[in-house]
Amino acid sequence: MAPVFCCEVCDDPKPQWRLDRRGDAVVSWACDGHLSVVCHRLQRYWEITEIVVSSSAKRREWAAITKTLDQVADGTTR
Repeated sequence: MAPVFCCEVCDDPKPQWRLDRRGDAVVSWACDGHLSVVCHRLQRYWEITEIVVSSSAKRREWAAITKTLDQVADGTTR
């Protein structure tokens, strides 16, 4: 099993993609070279599987922006 926030296949500590399987709480991470492998692993063979693929870098960027906005709203910024 790969460490958290690493490519599920090669353990790359800076994966480019986050994959969310709709309908449950499964989240995986993948580098460019293993995106299709991770998608295949998330597929449920007995039904149609919707997988949301998003840029890991953009998610980190928006998380930082959200944190800053929350601090501004709380008055905890300097």
